[in-house]
Amino acid sequence: MDADLRRYDVDDPTDKDHRTLNLAKLMLGGQAGLGNPRAVQFLNHWLENTGTPVEFDPQTMIREVPGLKGAIDRAIAENAGKGRFDSQWKAGAIHEDITALQQQGKSASPELLDWYYALNGYQYRISGDVKEIDGKIVGDIRVDVSKRYDWGNPGGKPRADIDLKFTDVPQEDLARLNATGLAQDYDVRGSTTFWVETPAPAKS
Repeated sequence: MDADLRRYDVDDPTDKDHRTLNLAKLMLGGQAGLGNPRAVQFLNHWLENTGTPVEFDPQTMIREVPGLKGAIDRAIAENAGKGRFDSQWKAGAIHEDITALQQQGKSASPELLDWYYALNGYQYRISGDVKEIDGKIVGDIRVDVSKRYDWGNPGGKPRADIDLKFTDVPQEDLARLNATGLAQDYDVRGSTTFWVETPAPAKS
């Protein structure tokens, strides 16, 4: 999947950019205080300014993010007995999971909130080959997850779905740190494969 890429280290940093960098570093302590280790990891890597990809195992995300787990379950049920399938890349957003829980009068788990501050929006792809045999759906499934870690769109506009929580610095100011070479956007990605064996849904 092609990621949107903004140019890195093309503008000279100003005093305001250095102040923004210091505020971003303060966010690390805020996230750590809330118990969000993955958010700390991803933000810290951005501030380390290497631009290297971060690989992770999506199995944990599948367990902790209802929207992703639901998409996988639906893909398995809809494609049982149809041979190989590939969902192609689709968009997911963790704030939608949080909103759905709130509408049910429930609170988001600490793990889900950590994913929200770490990623929020992400891309996923589900592929595999599942068959229906003797009342069961069985087969191999692969799940790929990808995210471009940045603080805005390529045009510099802020992302309204991210709550900075600890500072009122505009998101476009944070996004500018990539252009000034003070921090660097990077790719977060992961893949996992697993065998599924589940009862087939009852036929109406």
